[in-house]
Amino acid sequence: MGRGFGLVIVREPREATVESVRKLTRTTGEGGVHPVVIDGKDCADEAALFGTLAEKLAFPDYFGRNWDALDECFSDLLEITGGGLGSAFADRPGVAARTLILTFLDSARLIDNGADLLTKLLATFDHAVDVNRERNAAGLRVILQLDAAESDETEAALRRITEGPAGG
Repeated sequence: MGRGFGLVIVREPREATVESVRKLTRTTGEGGVHPVVIDGKDCADEAALFGTLAEKLAFPDYFGRNWDALDECFSDLLEITGGGLGSAFADRPGVAARTLILTFLDSARLIDNGADLLTKLLATFDHAVDVNRERNAAGLRVILQLDAAESDETEAALRRITEGPAGG
């Protein structure tokens, strides 16, 4: 079974990836995409990942910084019926966008301590998309950036994880 969201691995300098996302944002216009750039160096373990996602995705204060809380908040983030990304949190207006683009720079750091962190993260994204299938929800695109100097073994490991079965 394939992923319920778009996922791509790019092997290029981080600046090139950031510029490509900027260009996409400019060409899509208001209400098109909401880009969020996350440095993989800030996500090497669960605690760091939860903290970084909470900050970058503006999760509400009640976010519990665990996998169940991430699953709930990320699912709510994508539900846009009430006025945009994050409007389901009810403590703010939502971000006017139809697609969330999550870009993880230096994404090899997501597998520094093994595949478990990235596997769980991708499963959370899959679940959020599935939960929102019957709702008015934003699309999700995930970009995993690897520097050209990263080893072929690292790229192969990322591809094995990302191409694995959804939810697996």
